[in-house]
Amino acid sequence: MYAFSNNASSLLAISIGNSDTVIQVASGEGTLFPSTGGGVTFVVALEDPLGDIEYCLCTSRSGDLLTVTRGQEGTSAQSWTASQTRVELRLTTAILDALLQEEEGDARYPRLSENNTLTGVQRISATSPTIQLYDTDADANGRLWQVDVFGGNLRVTARNDDGSGATTPLLISRSGTTITSAAFTVTNFTVNGSEVVRANSLLSTLLTLDGSGSGLDADLLDGQTGSYYLASANLSGAIPPNLITAVNSGATIDGITLGYALIPARGGGWVTNQMTRLSSDQALETSDMAEGRAFSVYNSSASSITITQGSGVTMRLAGTTTTGSRTLAARGMMFIWCNSGTEAIVSGPGVS
Repeated sequence: MYAFSNNASSLLAISIGNSDTVIQVASGEGTLFPSTGGGVTFVVALEDPLGDIEYCLCTSRSGDLLTVTRGQEGTSAQSWTASQTRVELRLTTAILDALLQEEEGDARYPRLSENNTLTGVQRISATSPTIQLYDTDADANGRLWQVDVFGGNLRVTARNDDGSGATTPLLISRSGTTITSAAFTVTNFTVNGSEVVRANSLLSTLLTLDGSGSGLDADLLDGQTGSYYLASANLSGAIPPNLITAVNSGATIDGITLGYALIPARGGGWVTNQMTRLSSDQALETSDMAEGRAFSVYNSSASSITITQGSGVTMRLAGTTTTGSRTLAARGMMFIWCNSGTEAIVSGPGVS
């Protein structure tokens, strides 16, 4: 938007070069020129006594200082001498072109056609600019729509015919060139022909679709989701101890039948928490051991056997400082407890 004032003319107070963008006029004469701001500008001419002219677009004025864009309207920026150069507000071709109404067939300028159609770019500059659209074909109190910019937000309101009773079905907010939110206040909202379900009616909508064969798995069982439960057919990994409250006496784990009174027995090898029947010598290796493991051994033969201390193993006789391989008498029993992966404590009737 161009601004004007009468008799706005002064002399250049300080000489400038062709790249300077601030012009200082004579002291106190800046007020002769229009105020700027909000997109308001004005054109000044720099002219010396020889008639050389440069047009500048002033975008900001502060007192006697004019901030300008140099070399406008076909002129070139050049150096100007103080006290010899006149600074003057001018009416130029560019200003007149911007103010001219469209001539017939000239599409450069917007105009209202015979069919009441606006062409070109229209700008409404105001505090809270407003457009009202009145539909004469609509029912009473359904004719008036208002589009305005309020507090930086674009707002569409539906109003009674007299402008009262406004409701806001659409409110768009922005930060700079970024749209930060778009709020819709409507009874039904569709996108590409499909209704968008509002958050407060989502559950009731799902419940109308839920049921056998619906493909939905949205409900809770006793307040828990499906991940809380595990079918026995899918059981894998370790069960947390706090979830085991009872075990049937006939249950089996890894093929071993559990019981409260019976201790399973195996022939040969080291199996923790089971009785091993041996009739010949056996070595206890570090590969058999881990902290907390326990083994029970019964010599089922009529002669003694040796339980050998394997490589890297320290086998201690309980209640003594004796270490090394141990002899288990015929029909004797030995109990072994691993204090670590390399140290074992042994005891029992027939152990020496």
